[in-house]
Amino acid sequence: MFAPLTQLRDADVSGYLRHSHEQTIISFIEEGRRETEQELYRVLDERLRWDWEVRKKKVFDKLGKFNVGDNTRGGSSLRASALGRTVCGATTGVVSQFATSLSMFNKMIAYDKIIRRLNQVRLVGTAYPVVSALIQTAQTYAESAPSIASTLELIRHMVAEPPSLTLPLSHSLAYILNTPLLERRYARAHLGNQDAPAAAESQKNIANGACVGLEKQYLEFVDATIQQDPANAAIGGDSSVSNRVMGYLRCAFHCGGRWDKDLELLRGRPVWAHILYLIRMGHLREALDVANESANALKRGKQYFFTYLKAWVDSSSCALSDSLSNVNSSGEEAKQFEASTREILTH
Repeated sequence: MFAPLTQLRDADVSGYLRHSHEQTIISFIEEGRRETEQELYRVLDERLRWDWEVRKKKVFDKLGKFNVGDNTRGGSSLRASALGRTVCGATTGVVSQFATSLSMFNKMIAYDKIIRRLNQVRLVGTAYPVVSALIQTAQTYAESAPSIASTLELIRHMVAEPPSLTLPLSHSLAYILNTPLLERRYARAHLGNQDAPAAAESQKNIANGACVGLEKQYLEFVDATIQQDPANAAIGGDSSVSNRVMGYLRCAFHCGGRWDKDLELLRGRPVWAHILYLIRMGHLREALDVANESANALKRGKQYFFTYLKAWVDSSSCALSDSLSNVNSSGEEAKQFEASTREILTH
């Protein structure tokens, strides 16, 4: 409610009615705004709760869901049967629910032991490879959630955690491992100035670790593909990385005695793809050897490619020097090479 702009006289009936009409309109507008705001917050709250329930269901489905309601119904059916009533299907429900809850309980106990062990060693000031321990447990239950172990393996590479540690037998020897190598290793750089060299170095180490982990997983994927079709892979007794990549290329792009039409061949061999996949898996020296074997053929299409590749492999920073970038007049080939290798390493 608000007062009129001008003072109304007692006999000013029209002014009073006009003011009342304006008050009613403003009240309706304010009430509508309030209801709209309340409805908005209600819908947002329902949406948030629904989204959380969906996410929680996905997590429980991976870890092994324990449905309390079903277990209660199963118990009721069992008690009813004990009183002499016939209940069809009650036994099956109880057994299946018991198996599910037992599997979930075993997982919880396995992970609980790891966290309990972590807390124990932290109390005495020693290091503990917690991610590696979680990987071993996840591999034990890989059937229900196969991606957890591989994700943890990638995290282990990112934080550069050693797969195992020789733990001290007593607290007097704890100083041997009581270093910031594992615990809070990245805390200072993460919580400090993000423009500081320490923060940049920390981010670089995490990125390099992730790259190593992804390269290892891709090599495992290549080996798994070869095992599915060993006859087509035809790697023979040569188990080198270069030959395994060639076997993978045969499995993926060679069919009916012909290579895929999208592959660019040099003297009948997919040299470019061979080099690409070796770089993708972090085997730069092997990629350089493959390029060296076909150096003459490569020079016909890309005159300076082998020179750039060798300089890039030999460089500690994986970058070309300014002198190499200006080997030809425009340096466009060097720019294309750096862009291509950067794309390989980041995808």
